[in-house]
Amino acid sequence: MYKIVKSFKRYKKALKYVAAHLSPENIEEINIVCPGADIEKELIGIAMQSAIGFFLFDAEGNPRAVGGISADHNVWFVVTSGLTAKEFIPWLKKSRKIMPEIMKDFSPIWGHCYEKNVLSRHWMKWNGFDFAPEDSAANYEIEGAKFIYFQKNQ
Repeated sequence: MYKIVKSFKRYKKALKYVAAHLSPENIEEINIVCPGADIEKELIGIAMQSAIGFFLFDAEGNPRAVGGISADHNVWFVVTSGLTAKEFIPWLKKSRKIMPEIMKDFSPIWGHCYEKNVLSRHWMKWNGFDFAPEDSAANYEIEGAKFIYFQKNQ
């Protein structure tokens, strides 16, 4: 199930669940960007700063992915470990249909994606995001880890 939320205040339990079950790629990315950070605190903090958010829940009601868009149109997205194609592909299709609703007040949306975070890059490509060329000044590195700039206009 896909759910759009205007505020994450009522979803702290879901955010804590996602933080406790993050994918290895998301954990690695957070540890690069915020070394030594409390992952749960970081995730809840970014969520609470978001102007709009979205969740993917599995059949048992557990959150499997969460993302949001900040007031300055920066988009973020994380997934739990073990997310299967059976769960992800229907959600991918649904997210493409509701992206215009998510973006109606937020265009363009933009951000940076850790190059090893393949699942997030697939989600963005499916949803029509454009990626900066490899040699673009919009990309950056932290201690050799590459972060690719992406953007989507409505």
